[in-house]
Amino acid sequence: SYVMNARIKILFFGKSRELVGKNEEFLDVPIHMTYKSLLNLISKEFNLEKISENLILALNEEYCNPEQELKLKELDELAVI
Repeated sequence: SYVMNARIKILFFGKSRELVGKNEEFLDVPIHMTYKSLLNLISKEFNLEKISENLILALNEEYCNPEQELKLKELDELAVI
């Protein structure tokens, strides 16, 4: 089965910005993801595993519920806080 992807813009804040060393980055991700799977993907991709327990994700300026199923679309903005 083919997984549809979307290219999203990831904005890093606080400790994540410090560790990644940049303010933003683009990443192709599946359009249907759970909050936890997206957090895991970003943690691995940007070497944030050691702080992943403390990270909060906000999609298009709205905090996500960790139990949430996310539907991502092209150029959504995901803040990693």
